[in-house]
Amino acid sequence: EVFALEDPTRRQMTISRPIGVVASLTPWNFPVSIQARKLAPALAAGCSVVARPSEKAPIAVSELFRALVDAGVPDGVVNMIYGPASEQSYALIEHPSLRAISFTGSTPVGSSLMRLASERILRCALELGGDAPFIIFADADLDAAIEGLFIAKFRNNGQSCIAANRVFVEREVFDEVVDRIAERTSSLRVGDPMSGQPIDIGPLIDQTRVRDVSGMVSEALSKGATFIGDPPIIPDGPNYIRPGFLKDVPMDCRLARDEVFGPVAGVFPFDSELAAIRMANDTEMGLAGYAYSRDSSRIFRIAEGLNVGILGLNHPLPSVAYAPMGGVKRSGLGREGAHLGLEEFMETTYLSIGVS
Repeated sequence: EVFALEDPTRRQMTISRPIGVVASLTPWNFPVSIQARKLAPALAAGCSVVARPSEKAPIAVSELFRALVDAGVPDGVVNMIYGPASEQSYALIEHPSLRAISFTGSTPVGSSLMRLASERILRCALELGGDAPFIIFADADLDAAIEGLFIAKFRNNGQSCIAANRVFVEREVFDEVVDRIAERTSSLRVGDPMSGQPIDIGPLIDQTRVRDVSGMVSEALSKGATFIGDPPIIPDGPNYIRPGFLKDVPMDCRLARDEVFGPVAGVFPFDSELAAIRMANDTEMGLAGYAYSRDSSRIFRIAEGLNVGILGLNHPLPSVAYAPMGGVKRSGLGREGAHLGLEEFMETTYLSIGVS
């Protein structure tokens, strides 16, 4: 960037340079795409990268790194380590050569990493947990809204930080939406995605996920919530759970307050646009949100009113590599993608040059 001149004896500008060695710490749910979203801008900025994939999904990332080496990336520029997440991550943070951390994962872990990084004043780019609202107004195209809801909720079995987590439906169409959800939920195909058969929902990653999601559902059911519609056929297997939506969920339940990270969500009525915005923003998180309405003015009011970093408006798949992705509040710091993602891995130097 070159600045307008106030002093004819100087030229003033900035230059950008790589920040240095970057730690890329990624989760298991989208192992290749998330790692690639960090690697590409870091390498483009001129940085070397040390990656630590999740111990639950290391093989896919190793193939990505094999491809980079085969493509001719010089030795030492891209590096991958395996091992327990906490031990490896903390060892990286303490290494004197490290200058930046790019982490995708839970808010508690991101907060812990940020505290450790603060001791060395390391730059942190953090994409953390979400609690995405999905708002359906009475004037929405309900066919598109229901289709979008099922995509936004059940993509990757609900194991996505931008998955629809709380569904808010305008009371005027609440019963109709519930009926449509019931009909569609009962026909979901649950099973092994490697079976060769058409499958909508597969197993969760492990028993820890199953216990956590099942615990949220059990608490809500014990307080008066009910599943919407009949259950689909659930195959035998340790990591399958009943997918679907619940109504009459008390607002003090974890299902109404916390990130679910599974194929379950609560459905709640609202009476006005302001009420929908208030309910959607009533969370510590602010990663993604969704809204469906035919009113273009309302769409822009929602865009300005929802306190999130990513919005899908009349569209359920906002995440693309060429757009900036990231959250607000306790959902993270910084952005991935577009020029903002590149800037996370660059330092800026201001030059003031005397000329005769």
